[in-house]
Amino acid sequence: TGNCSAHQLCLSCVNSAFRCHWCKYRNLCTHDPTTCSFQEGRINVSEDCPQLVPTEEILIPVGEVKPITLKARNLPQPQSGQRGYECVLSIQGAVHRVPALRFNSSSVQCQNSSYQYDGMDISNLAVDFAVVWNGNFIIDNPQDLKVHLYK
Repeated sequence: TGNCSAHQLCLSCVNSAFRCHWCKYRNLCTHDPTTCSFQEGRINVSEDCPQLVPTEEILIPVGEVKPITLKARNLPQPQSGQRGYECVLSIQGAVHRVPALRFNSSSVQCQNSSYQYDGMDISNLAVDFAVVWNGNFIIDNPQDLKVHLYK
């Protein structure tokens, strides 16, 4: 059977050496595609994985209230009973969860928020972030995009 269930992300699941399938609405990797029911978006090629795609650098001035618009592919539409999107930013060890809107399968926007960081001598801080939905379903970020805060 291989160890499909160890994979937490769509891309690592479908690119693994085993023949694994990703169930996009259950956020799980399985060797048995029938465990994804039909509407659960069975995925077995990386092109179909939900993922963020690179854009120009994401620059956000500190203290200004701004949305962050991100490009993506194959973003799932949450099904009934599932929670929507959030952006999770980790700024100097503090985690900020910001509500996000899925416009369509290729665009999501972290809603208006302002961000701060400590250290006057730091002019530009690269911040790790993740786009999640339904609480903790992570959208792949294969290029490791970051948000850059600046003063």
